Amino acid sequence: MTSGILDIRRLRYISAIAEHGSLSAASRVLHVAQPALSYHLSETEKQMGKPLFERSSKGMVPTAIGLLYLEHARLILDAVKLAELDLRRQMTNPQTGTTVKLMVIPSLASTFAPSILESLDRALSDVRIHLIEARTRLAEEHIASGQTDAAIALKAEIGRGELPLAFEELACMSSRQHGHGDDSPIGFAEVAASNLILPSRGNPLREFLELAARKAKLTLNVRMEIDGYEPRRHVVLAGHGTTVVGAGPFSNQESDPNLVLKPIVEPQLRRPIVLLLRDGFDAELGRTIRATLSTTLEAIQARTR
Repeated sequence: MTSGILDIRRLRYISAIAEHGSLSAASRVLHVAQPALSYHLSETEKQMGKPLFERSSKGMVPTAIGLLYLEHARLILDAVKLAELDLRRQMTNPQTGTTVKLMVIPSLASTFAPSILESLDRALSDVRIHLIEARTRLAEEHIASGQTDAAIALKAEIGRGELPLAFEELACMSSRQHGHGDDSPIGFAEVAASNLILPSRGNPLREFLELAARKAKLTLNVRMEIDGYEPRRHVVLAGHGTTVVGAGPFSNQESDPNLVLKPIVEPQLRRPIVLLLRDGFDAELGRTIRATLSTTLEAIQARTR
């Protein structure tokens, strides 16, 4: 039977090729023979009708369609990982009480889902948590419609009396190869004046940066608008400009020697991570979930300092 273009095995293989820059490097990491990787990539490209990578002596760089493929691959593979975790947890520890649907932003879900689930299990022995990875905008829509009970999300700013669970530090990402130096701190004014590659208006990160710029009486020099972290990262890597990303313990940034992450200062940019609850959600249960998550995120920060 012919595999589809979104076959899970092929998604993993092609993501590894992009991450490691060559078939040989991906072969070593995956422990899969290089001819097998080459076959699956070739078959996928035949089905797509377009190459996913540009080949050169310096390695393999994703094409435009390749970047789109990789963005969907990351979302699908993250969702599969969370689904497997949730199913294993239910098989080994089935619950018969209340189920709470909890949406979690990808930067936390991809790395800290076990810590979040374990802490909530301890605090809520009679409650089953259904964890769903979701970006902030989707989480807000589901909270507003009542399709989910709670969500860990990012906000541009917090209201009066609102207590965040934690803060996500932001950093300026640039290409080391194109002369952007070391990882020393950079002022927000310099970041704002650089050739910025940002998500389009309405994106939570863009909203936060525009609000921060207004407060600092700065104008953001947005050169390109690209939605999706992976496409932005690859365009920055190619030297077309800089972008702003999450950094610190709540970021899922992987170390890349070709990229520079500079902490943003003057002022330091920190996005609030908040807990959203749907209308009518049990107030006592909500307080317990909030306190548990706050303690868990504080412990994660302490471990990574």
